[in-house]
Formats: sequence, C-alpha cells, structure tokens
Amino acid sequence: MFTKNFRREALWRLPLPVFLILFLWGMEARYPRVGGDFLPFFRQLLEGRWHFAHYGLAPLRYAVHLCGGLPLYGHPNDLYYSIPQLLVLIMDPWRAMELSAVVFLSAGYAGWRLFGSDVLRLSGPWNRVLALVMISSGFYFMHIHGGHINFFAYPLLGWLCWLPLSNEPKWLNTTARAALFGLLAAAILHTGGYYVLIFFGILFSAGLPLLLLYRDHADVPDIRTIVSRAFFSAAAAAAVSASKLVAVYSLMRVIPRAVDLSVLRVSPALFMLRSLWGFPQNRALFAGAPWSPHENSMFTSPVVLFGVVIAIFWLVFPNGKDFRRRIISLACFALLFLIFQSLVAGSGIAALALHRLPVFSSIRVSVRYLNIFSIILSVIGVCVLTRSARRWRPGADAGLAASAIVITLAGFFLAYRALMPQINLHLDYRQFRTELDRMESAGFTRIPVDRAVAGDTDFLGTTGIVCTEDALFTWMRQPVRKKMTPGPVRDERGGDFNMMKPACYAYGPANNCRPGDRIPAADNKNLDGFLTGGPMTWKISALQRAADALTIASLIAAVEYLFIEWFFRRNAARRAY
Repeated sequence: MFTKNFRREALWRLPLPVFLILFLWGMEARYPRVGGDFLPFFRQLLEGRWHFAHYGLAPLRYAVHLCGGLPLYGHPNDLYYSIPQLLVLIMDPWRAMELSAVVFLSAGYAGWRLFGSDVLRLSGPWNRVLALVMISSGFYFMHIHGGHINFFAYPLLGWLCWLPLSNEPKWLNTTARAALFGLLAAAILHTGGYYVLIFFGILFSAGLPLLLLYRDHADVPDIRTIVSRAFFSAAAAAAVSASKLVAVYSLMRVIPRAVDLSVLRVSPALFMLRSLWGFPQNRALFAGAPWSPHENSMFTSPVVLFGVVIAIFWLVFPNGKDFRRRIISLACFALLFLIFQSLVAGSGIAALALHRLPVFSSIRVSVRYLNIFSIILSVIGVCVLTRSARRWRPGADAGLAASAIVITLAGFFLAYRALMPQINLHLDYRQFRTELDRMESAGFTRIPVDRAVAGDTDFLGTTGIVCTEDALFTWMRQPVRKKMTPGPVRDERGGDFNMMKPACYAYGPANNCRPGDRIPAADNKNLDGFLTGGPMTWKISALQRAADALTIASLIAAVEYLFIEWFFRRNAARRAY
C-alpha cells in the first residue's frame, strides 16, 4: 500500500512530533501546579483581552487593571501583538501556552533545518539532527516550564541565522531577506523577546568567524554580502520595530534598570559541564549556583558532547594539511571558551565590560549567557559528527543520524524526568481557572474599573495599587510616586483622583506631568475614558508619533514587497513550466 520511500520519509518526520509530545509531557508533569511566573503574564494577557474588546488592534499603551495604570506598550515584556495573546483571545490561557510552544518549536525546527541544509551543507538526516538538538535545548524547556513566556520566540533563532547567511533560495535577494528579517525581529520583540534578539546579536558576532574559517565546509556568502545583508536587515528590523523601540526607550529612560550581575560561586567550567551534560538534571548538580534549576539547567543532547570531544581531538592533534587552520580554530575556540566562562561566572573582564553597556546593564542572570555558547557547541558537534560519519562509515550515514535522534530524544526525557518533582511550582491553575470562570461569567471586559485594592486585581472592576509581581518595578529604582490608597478610584485627595496617570511615565513632558503623578480632578473626561475603555486625549511624544508612522509605513512596505516578489516569481515559474 505504501512505498518504501514513503515509509522511510514518514519515519524521518517522526522526531518533531515525538519531541513535542515529550515537551508537553514536561509542561503537564505537575498539572494543575504550573510555573509561578505564568501568573503576571496571564494577567497581562487578560488585560489584552479587555483592551481588544474596547480598542481592537490599537496599541495597549496603558493597562487600567495593572498597577493603577501600567504603561504596558513601553514594557519590554509586553505581549499584545503576539501569538500567545491571539490564542488567549479564543481559548483557555493554559492551552494557549501549550499551543504557542508547539507553534514556536515547529517553526524553529523548520528554521534550523534550513540553516543546516543551506548553510552547513548537512544531509537531510543530519539537518534533522541539528534541528532536534536545537529545539530540545533544556534552556528553552526550563524557562517555558517556569512561566517565562517572553522566551517563547527563542526557537526562531535559526531563522534569524539563516536569512543573512544562506545562499538559498537564489531568488531571495537582499531586499527580500531584509524585509523578512525585519518582520521576524519585530514579531520576536512584540513577543517580549528582547532577550532572544540579544542572544542573536552575541551568537552572530561570536559564531561568524568560525563559520568563515570553514567556508569550504559550508555554503556561506562572502564577507561583503554578509555585511550588506546584516546592515539592511538591521535597518529593516529597526524600521518595523520603531514604534515599540521608542515606546520602550521612552519608559526605560525614566525607570532605569541598572542591576548587579549575579556571580557564580562555583567553578564556571564545572558548572558549564553540569548544566549542559549533567545526567540526570537535579538540584544537587547546582549547589552553590545563585539561581534555581529553571535558570541553571540547560541540558543539551549528549551527541553534541561526543562531537565536541572529537573536534577537540582533531584540533589538538592536527595533520599537516590543515595544521595552520586548525591551530587558528583552537585559538578561537579557546578564546570563546574564556569569554563565555567569564560571562557565565558574572565576573572578569568580558562580563564586567559587557555589563556596562546599555541594555546589558539590566541583565541580572549571568548563567543565561551559557545558552549562546551551547548553540555554538551544538553546531560544531553536529557538523563534526556528520563529517566523521562520512569519513568512517559512509554507508551508515543515515543509520548514525537516526541513532543521534534517538539518543537526543531519550536523553531529554531521562535528564528531566528526575527533575520535574523537584521544581517549585507556585501557581495552582485550577484555582486560577475558577477565578477566570467567575470573571468570564460576569463579562469582565464590560465592567469599568471603580476601585483600587491593596492585593492583586481580580479584573472585576479593580486595579492593583502596587506592582509587586512586575519585574519592571520590582528589581530597580522606582520613580517617586504619589501613592494610591485602597478605595474608590474617584476619591479625590489634594486635587487628584485615586488613580495613576500612566501617560506621565513615558510621555511626561508631552502631558505636563512627572512619573508617578495621579490623574488630576480637572481631567475627569480622560479618567472616565480610561476606566471604561472609552476615548482618551492623553498625548504621546512627537518622537513616538514619528516612530508609529515609520512602523506602519515599513510594515506595509515590507509585506507589499514580499507579496509582489512572491507573485512575480510564482508567475514566472508557471510560464517556465
């Protein structure tokens, strides 16, 4: 009934669905207990539902239910224009999280497969190995398991790497690549993925020299083409993301986040080995590390370790033909190891120099930098294994790749099976679901906000007066603010209502106010609009207006150009056929 080729292809398609099942098993392992960090994101997504019911696709600039008026559009973790937010509009939040993970992992698998085949010249079986190794990263699994929704877009790193470095397909010119890159980067940014973009910048800078060194083993454009693509891609990303970037800048300049970088109190090299290949993963592996397992555990497929060991052996004992290049490679690898060891440790020249830079000064968890090094190691390990297989057992190439896939899947499951019971999960989702059912039955999107509460908002006409769960306000110096008090938001005190004026944070000069000011009694119309989802006349800065216009124009231009390019290519192909 089915041909041999059909059955073989079906078997090669199995790794992705099998891994997705394992990933969902991990997310469901302790249900209804789920990661406590889901809760603030759930509240933000529920605020998105309220906003969408009143304003549609207009930016969610100010969240009326959160913190007495959280300036959400300028928040780096804002998720309003994202797949998780779209899904929460139509389904249960927890199922939306699981489906979001499936979508991003599937897209990431496809991106890394393209990178493996088009850039690294890996055969079909081995580019599947690379893609599986990348999406089965313990870093991603542990962060999503713990509730860090802002890392959802992490698997898309493969697409960001593929666009500037691939020569395929031939019809995809520099402008089209830049347009795609800009749209993808904007989508990542709007999924709260600023960390993902930071990772890409470091990964691209650190990995490109090694890739260029081995150009004869990879299909990489010349350096001028890469620089040209990178420049136009960055410009497109900045243009499409201009509105969001200006909003974040406008807020963060008045709420500066400059924090101390966490310092590792154990041997960085030993920590790196344990984090990447400690088996099984458990709390005991990370004794002395400053964070819990969801930050420290980044288990990577054992096949990568095997490939890296072979690579080191080749570099230490080079033959005469490749002696010079392998010595240079060894020096580059040693330098990268020392740099990332410093970054992971949170001390040393590299870590301290990077932490003085804007944006990087707000990063607290030093061990996250290890994830970037693990990606480089994964590429090296898989490339070395595939070339070793061709050299030593040419006829068994597919069989060895299949073995690597089985080892990767089994390693992921066995590494984390023991850790699941040890993780502290603070959110009882059944209780949250009960509260959500009560809100939905009451039609919470139609209920105006009328009172401030000292505790957490229940979305049934309340707003919280403090931001105890929001990292933007918890981990840094807060601006001086006139305190709200529990009670009706229309209570007046000193000529002000009992409600924050969120426009004063990001756009204070444009509204003649300062961060932390409350809504003045004379601004009753805007108070009514804010509390009920009606129109408001608060101003935004001229820079924000210009950035909004640039984003809309760039978005239309990018989509239009890609459609026209696709349309003419499609018609040309039909005529040729």
